[in-house]
Amino acid sequence: MLLIAWSIVRGPLGRAFIAVRDSETAAAAMGINVARTKIAAFTISAFYAGVAGGLYAQVFRVVTPESITIVESINFLTAIVIGGLGSILGSIIGASVIVYQSDIAEAFGDVPLLPSALTTPGAIQGVLVILVILIMPYGAAGFLARLSRMRLSSVVEWAQGLPGAARARLEAAREDIAWAWESRPWNRELREPRAPDPTEGA
Repeated sequence: MLLIAWSIVRGPLGRAFIAVRDSETAAAAMGINVARTKIAAFTISAFYAGVAGGLYAQVFRVVTPESITIVESINFLTAIVIGGLGSILGSIIGASVIVYQSDIAEAFGDVPLLPSALTTPGAIQGVLVILVILIMPYGAAGFLARLSRMRLSSVVEWAQGLPGAARARLEAAREDIAWAWESRPWNRELREPRAPDPTEGA
């Protein structure tokens, strides 16, 4: 399945997918049939979903609407965020993290002075998502691709500026949270004195 996806992405159809994704108007101007390309993308995605459903049925012997819960749907989105959107390597990295997050949690469970609440699979997954968003906005695959194109001097310069950039992002997030909290209606009611009601005491 990975080889099929790789061959599609590297071929003319994959380039048509990218063109339609970026701009339908520009793709149509270049002679790409947008409607046909969308139908092809839907058909291929349905094919992959069908294969996944067949494998799922072989493992669990039953498929019902309750087989895929909201938690598993969130895990799929988390895998995309961690691995990187629009990347075959990113799908592999994201899926590997989701599959082996229990083993990762067990490895962190042996760390001394670390609260047990922070070593659960959900906590590890949340921390990974936050770190990826702060440090690797394009996912792990996008980070590796950009890293492969960088020179050693650029990598060293980026690593030296990483703590400052992370602190700036955290400070901006802290200010946004503080502003959102201060601007809540009930906070304004607590800060501002209530006007006296002339009907009181009458």
